[in-house]
Amino acid sequence: MSMGISKSYLKYLTYFILFVAFLVSLNIAFRRYQFETFNNNVELTVSYNEIEKLSFKSDLVETPKTIKRRYKKRKKIPDQIIPLETKSFLKLLKKKSQVTTIAVEEDTLDTMVNKGKLTVFKGSELINLNRVGHVNQYFTQHLYKQIDIIRPERFYLFIERKKDYERIRNFFVAEYGKKNVKRIGQYNILEVLDTEESLYKIGLGFSRQLVNELKSLGFKILVHLKNSDKTSRTVVRQKFYNCTQILDNNSIIIFDGHSILGYPNQLDFVQEKMIGNKYFLGLIEFSEQKGRDLLAKSLSSYIIRVHDYPLNLFSQNSRDVAVSRYIRASKERGVKVLYLHPFFKMDVEGSIIDYNIEYFNQIAEGISQVGLNIDVLESRLDYNYQPASNLEVLLISIAIIITFLYFLNYFFRLSLNGVLLCIIFFVGVYYILALLGYVEFWVQCIATIAAILFPTLALILKFPNEEDTIVRRFPFLSAVIYIFSMLSFTLLGALLIVGLLSDIDFLMGIRRFIGVKIAYIIPLLFICIYFYLRPHRISSLVYVLKRIFNAPIRTVVFVSILASLSFVIILLIRSGNYFSFKAFLFETQFRTLLEDILYVRPRTKEFLIGYPFLLLAYIFIDSYISRQWIWFFNLLGGIALISVINSFCHIHTPIMVSSYRTCLGILLGVVVGFIYMIILKLAIRFFKKFT
Repeated sequence: MSMGISKSYLKYLTYFILFVAFLVSLNIAFRRYQFETFNNNVELTVSYNEIEKLSFKSDLVETPKTIKRRYKKRKKIPDQIIPLETKSFLKLLKKKSQVTTIAVEEDTLDTMVNKGKLTVFKGSELINLNRVGHVNQYFTQHLYKQIDIIRPERFYLFIERKKDYERIRNFFVAEYGKKNVKRIGQYNILEVLDTEESLYKIGLGFSRQLVNELKSLGFKILVHLKNSDKTSRTVVRQKFYNCTQILDNNSIIIFDGHSILGYPNQLDFVQEKMIGNKYFLGLIEFSEQKGRDLLAKSLSSYIIRVHDYPLNLFSQNSRDVAVSRYIRASKERGVKVLYLHPFFKMDVEGSIIDYNIEYFNQIAEGISQVGLNIDVLESRLDYNYQPASNLEVLLISIAIIITFLYFLNYFFRLSLNGVLLCIIFFVGVYYILALLGYVEFWVQCIATIAAILFPTLALILKFPNEEDTIVRRFPFLSAVIYIFSMLSFTLLGALLIVGLLSDIDFLMGIRRFIGVKIAYIIPLLFICIYFYLRPHRISSLVYVLKRIFNAPIRTVVFVSILASLSFVIILLIRSGNYFSFKAFLFETQFRTLLEDILYVRPRTKEFLIGYPFLLLAYIFIDSYISRQWIWFFNLLGGIALISVINSFCHIHTPIMVSSYRTCLGILLGVVVGFIYMIILKLAIRFFKKFT
């Protein structure tokens, strides 16, 4: 096929710039690899509230007799910050499991009422109770006289302990202002004006005694912070002041609710407090919170990725499924904190405590087997990661642009001067965008072009043309070499994308590569059009498409097009973690088996569909497969190359995992392709024999 290149210099210029970009990207990829392997620790975290709930379902419950026996030498049984049942479970958890961290949620009025720490009455309730004499005598004779006017619309909090009173009062003053929070006499009683719904959901900080007891048991503390409907600088300051009383440097904070603390107008102040206290933001995978991404972008060096198995899915699956999911999160996506949920029901007989400890240990064992350590995290601030510089981004961009022009040269005749002018133009655009602060937009666009271009061009460049009449003595070996040559060119594009998307925001999952879905559709469209029209008709693209559109459609063509479209749609829906699609028969078991055997599960669309169809198309072209149908085989085969690019476009996945998965895909694809070839030959012989 005529290349349409006006000067041969264009070809050599493309090769030279690609080689330079390859070296630059390889250096960036190595820096990323060092960063990803800098800290191999993984924390196992369990919620204190869930531990407490589980402990009451166990056989660790203390009876009045055992409590008296425990404190028989004391006149008074001391108040327990941590209930004895929960404390016994925590000691057992520390002794028999590798759980490193306990997650503590903010107290609310609801939780404190349930723990018997305070009582809440609405003013109207107090008036009515006093009228009918149902309030205890102490209140009737003493407290009621201290309140000048009981207001029916207000709430009155009777708090048992002074320390709890002071903490609740400080949070209410920060939330409502001093005018709306009034102390009744010298008692631990507060009068507050608010609606019942808002009052009960306000975060009231953390008990210092509870946290100190957890630390004394040997656990690290992770905290949840709630946002406020009346977010102000005072509320943020009070919450972080409470955190400084209980947390050490490098502690992790997770924000609860639909929006993070400080959203929408105090995010800068939250950022200042996080950095000032060296707290890390726990970024939960696949969750959406208002303001989260804005804060995360300003805290790039203070991000820890967390996997929290959604409770609505957790309760529907077995323990083995949960174990596999947690291990996969750390192994394949570099997650450093696993937020474990215990099982409150079990499918076997025995102790619920032993069942969950065994479950936690299964996860810990799986984490260790993949080369990671179960321990508290070290600070990532000690490692000076260097993403791609502006010059490196520019060199990689030029390589992708000139490759794109090389691709266009297949369809439109380009001159060397025209190519050089295009490069100069794009360099100018890059510098303008850099000055305006839009480098990320440039990087996303160029990376999208690369993700579309390289798998498409790999197939077009390497597939034999109609005029090629090479006699292959070893057709399968030639086909394998053909596959590896296409994969090499595709991996070059993947490496360039790795170099472009090297910013730590991509590595931490704060920003996502927006071209992932587009890079699935467009290459398949280009491959389909190119091989359907065939190279000699590409120059008459509009005319041929118009003639095809007006021609009557054959049933077999219609069915094949419909099948291809359906396959692509299913492929898109099933890719990624943001859509759910029901697994096919035995698919889950098959995936689990592959993962257990091969460490990382290769992509089934690569080795079961993509590579085998590329092999079949190459081996049987012009014999059993007509050129008129090669578009169908290359359409399905191209999925393998696109999937390889896609693996490296998920930047939060460690680069070695993506590389290993790609190697598995090609090796298994060659084996499966060989099996398909044998089956096809046997089927052809069978039909020839009986026809």
